[in-house]
Amino acid sequence: MNKKTAIEIREEINSFIGYLATEHGLCPKISNGTLGDDYLALTIKMEQMVEVDRPQTVIKRDTKTGKASIVTLEGVPMMVPSSFLRDGAKFCIDERDFHRKLTIHGEDYLVTGINSRAKKLPVVIERVSDGEEFKTTVRMVLAARHMD
Repeated sequence: MNKKTAIEIREEINSFIGYLATEHGLCPKISNGTLGDDYLALTIKMEQMVEVDRPQTVIKRDTKTGKASIVTLEGVPMMVPSSFLRDGAKFCIDERDFHRKLTIHGEDYLVTGINSRAKKLPVVIERVSDGEEFKTTVRMVLAARHMD
């Protein structure tokens, strides 16, 4: 098995498990895994989602052009991982900040997580254009909150 095949398998498992988990109010997290000569080992974690009183925001990607945009789904409640609420409280970040849009150097990002063990860069953000994850400071999120 090669790396490309392993990535494709992981993405297919992620989409399948994602569908099932959502039906039960869970959020799956699948590790990058370990690839050996004849095996692929993945770790799957399920996390409880909490419904909050605001519309759902998602990243919508055009399959033909590859362009991405942030879409608000009116009437669909936002589902927030319970760990975001628990860990965010340590940094004065709450459910209003989950999927909050940040613009950094002209690029749009969404706040997607909290790394409670990180001191300098505890906020996990996802670049809208390609889905790549980065880390940033709590100050960036609080500044974006005050701009709304």
